[in-house]
Amino acid sequence: MLVLVRFPALAIVTLSACNWVFGLKQTASTLQDADPCQLHVGDPGFHDEDGDGYDDHCDDCPTVYDDPQVDSDGDGVGDVCDPHPASPRDSIATFEMFDGVTYSWTPNDVSNWMLGGDAVQTTAAQDATNAILTRRIALTQPTLEIAFTVDDYGTAAQVNSIVVDLDATADATCTAKGDSSGGVIYLLVADTTTKQVAVVPMGQANTLRITYDSTGTACSLNGDKVAASQAISGELSTASIAVHDVTASIQHAILYQYTP
Repeated sequence: MLVLVRFPALAIVTLSACNWVFGLKQTASTLQDADPCQLHVGDPGFHDEDGDGYDDHCDDCPTVYDDPQVDSDGDGVGDVCDPHPASPRDSIATFEMFDGVTYSWTPNDVSNWMLGGDAVQTTAAQDATNAILTRRIALTQPTLEIAFTVDDYGTAAQVNSIVVDLDATADATCTAKGDSSGGVIYLLVADTTTKQVAVVPMGQANTLRITYDSTGTACSLNGDKVAASQAISGELSTASIAVHDVTASIQHAILYQYTP
């Protein structure tokens, strides 16, 4: 729709920004530099990881269904994913949905991972997988969350685990450990505290999260939580995801930080 805007001694012809209101469908060329918050389902470049109707870049919880977008403490992180929902000091530092032709995490060996289908998948056979992804980023009191699916746990004699780690320290490690019976059987946090959790069948989508802050280390798998007393000191610089002796895929990785 063309709109003629008149000012004294000046006339400007512009394309209306109200295309959706007036039914004029935007094209890939008009959306190339568009604000992602103005994109709609079906537009080129629109990606909605959690299916709540909000583009990932405009979603206050890009990996958790959140409609309406409720953010009680007003820090820009929605209540359903906020690591500290009663304190307005969290922010989304970065996220990776593995939906493009490249990704922001660094593999220990490029041959260990294959990108495709909105996920990055391990390539080695079960009982032979040692695939690691690393992201170097300076964060204070971080939270790392991943979504993963296990395709095969391998044999009970192997490590059979998926680990999320902050700064490559034992204090900030969360391990989901499985066995050949076909399920994760416990969470191990900070290499000291163990909790048995519900079995996770092969092929099921799961969420693993670790928070490392001034109160200690907390780990959760699909809502089952376990915590240890080890607390953070200083700024962290490295996050990692490790898959050992299972075949698995990672659908997303998101990092939050808490600024005191």
